[in-house]
Amino acid sequence: MMKERAAAVCPTHPVLCCPQSCCRLSNSSCPLLSSELLPSVQLILSSLVLSVPQVEVDSGVESVLLPCTTKEKLPGDVRVEWKRSDRMVHVFNNGSDRPEEQDQAYRTRTRMNEDLLRTGDLSLTLSYPCDLGLRSSYKGNLMIECFGTFTCSVYSSKGVVMMVKQVDLKVKGLMDIQQILTTITGQVTELQQRGSVNEDQADNLLARVCALEKDNAYLKEKVEDLENQSRRSNMRFIGVPEKMEGADMIAFIGQTIQSVLGKENFPVVPPDKVKILRLPREKGNLQIGANEFHIYPDFSPGLIKKRCCVVKVEEGAQSVLLPFKTTPDLPGEARVEWKDSSWWIVHVYQNGSDQPKEQEQLYKDRTRMNEDPLRTGDLSLTLRRPTWRDNGEYRCRVWMEGEKRERLRVKTVNLKVTAGTVQVQPEDTRTRTSSVDPTPLLADESV
Repeated sequence: MMKERAAAVCPTHPVLCCPQSCCRLSNSSCPLLSSELLPSVQLILSSLVLSVPQVEVDSGVESVLLPCTTKEKLPGDVRVEWKRSDRMVHVFNNGSDRPEEQDQAYRTRTRMNEDLLRTGDLSLTLSYPCDLGLRSSYKGNLMIECFGTFTCSVYSSKGVVMMVKQVDLKVKGLMDIQQILTTITGQVTELQQRGSVNEDQADNLLARVCALEKDNAYLKEKVEDLENQSRRSNMRFIGVPEKMEGADMIAFIGQTIQSVLGKENFPVVPPDKVKILRLPREKGNLQIGANEFHIYPDFSPGLIKKRCCVVKVEEGAQSVLLPFKTTPDLPGEARVEWKDSSWWIVHVYQNGSDQPKEQEQLYKDRTRMNEDPLRTGDLSLTLRRPTWRDNGEYRCRVWMEGEKRERLRVKTVNLKVTAGTVQVQPEDTRTRTSSVDPTPLLADESV
């Protein structure tokens, strides 16, 4: 009895083929699933599932045949489905193909034999199987899908499973690629996770840096304000000959103020700072012996830089003027020297004429100063054909050479070559009463 029932297992299919096609494997009324035969049936099924047919082809093959045959007579209303994973590869239903039910990747690439219900040959021909994998990869899937397990299922008109068969398709050389891609996919995922963590950490660091920059700017402004407050009682004397002050600096300053600005203006000691800074503007040129003498308020380097003149010009303009006007009648033997932020010589005026041989090549034939600048006090420089390379700080120094080497004037101009029209940003005039620029020296240039 056991042998007769066991013979009901179809030797060509990896699943049990029950003569009562309407029954399911889970139906306890099936005569093949009686408690008497169940262990034998399970053993047979296990051996059949493990022996899934395999088809191996080359990677460049034009088509491949996935075999599936049955000796059972199939009714005309059966439904045949070929699937790979959850993707519908091919559908045959009610005597004809159903391409509209296929996955888009398999349309026009599959074919089944004619009169398949009569012959029992349910084999599927798959054209260009590797192209399917490329298409799937193009859609963003890193897995190669041109190989794997394909399943053929036969259903009755009532949806009852009549037969299931699996075929493994393998493509030579691509299995290793699949494993490599799987490894790479894992590595990419790990890198993405690490990148996400690094981005979060970078955002946190950026927020902290912004907060620190804000605090630093506030503290810097506070320190500069305190420095300027500490300098309120200070003044700068420019043009005092070396070692003239002697041993008593305080007495020398008092005597110098009285002798230069008039003793009658300072009956009270100590003298009034505001008055000391105002009188030079009223008197004009001051002298100590043969030297011109200037008195300026003492500002911090940061404040002096803010008060610096800024010139803006559009790139492509014919020229731009770097302004510098000071008191007239400077010594005729003085040297006027313009330099850029790299300390390259831009222009030199000395001994009554320009000195083009001392210029850097970059500025050849591009600079010009007005005639007799030392007499007129107009030391402005005209720079022709400004470009973005000319952006930066320009400093003009007027000084005496020889044994009496000393600086008489210093002026800094910031040039910004932009897309705007020519503009000159005026200096802070709150402490100025004249259009003539007395050009305060930088902090490290005080006497």
